[in-house]
Amino acid sequence: MKKIQFIKDICSNDDVHSLFLLGAASLQQARNGPFWRLELKDASGTLEAKIWSPQSQEYPGLAAGQIVEAQGRSSVFRDQTQVTIDRLRQLSPEETAACDLALFLPASARPAHD
Repeated sequence: MKKIQFIKDICSNDDVHSLFLLGAASLQQARNGPFWRLELKDASGTLEAKIWSPQSQEYPGLAAGQIVEAQGRSSVFRDQTQVTIDRLRQLSPEETAACDLALFLPASARPAHD
């Protein structure tokens, strides 16, 4: 499995290539065609991402809860860092089962008391 690039470490104009949990996925319409608006999640936070038309049509079945390998470039839009995705791959059920889900879910910095 590839190294995880955490959301908290992504700055404007960074190349992004990592695994993320889809917190939300909605197909929306722009003037130039349909696009995906995604919420990428990991243990360090969330980040908005977009897949623009015509490439957006290559991904008909995106849904919240899927783990994906996303590759793209970050930028700042309205004072928020976001990623424009160039390539996206949905992990197979076997790959998802092999993932450490703790990498994608927030956790307390303090250990739980017994």
